Amino acid sequence: MNIKKILGMTFRSGPFAMTDIHNGGSIIGIIYHEVLTFSANGVVSLHKVIELDRSGGIGWKESLEQERWIGVYEFDRDGKHVKCTLDRERTQQRKVIYADLVGTNCLIAEVHWEGEGMGSGQVFTRIP
Repeated sequence: MNIKKILGMTFRSGPFAMTDIHNGGSIIGIIYHEVLTFSANGVVSLHKVIELDRSGGIGWKESLEQERWIGVYEFDRDGKHVKCTLDRERTQQRKVIYADLVGTNCLIAEVHWEGEGMGSGQVFTRIP
């Protein structure tokens, strides 16, 4: 599969949740997705979309909605994967996502935070 087919595509990962047990056993939390967009000009962005907010107004929703990552991507010489180098806006955080297209609608990815030795796996599904 040619990884360059991702140009101009948007992918979604998750759902994920931030939760806490609060007030005598009530579970509060937020359910969200991460959205990864590949612009045709070599720019990649990652942001969060809130699906459900049961956080009780403690600021999680605003924090997640404001978390935006912008960077660049480049293709492996052999066309096997794409490398996304992303910086978090207004911080010094950086992460690198290595991703490969599986079929026509799925990216399998390895996500590395700068300064950490190991990455973690993540799956993104194409948003039509």
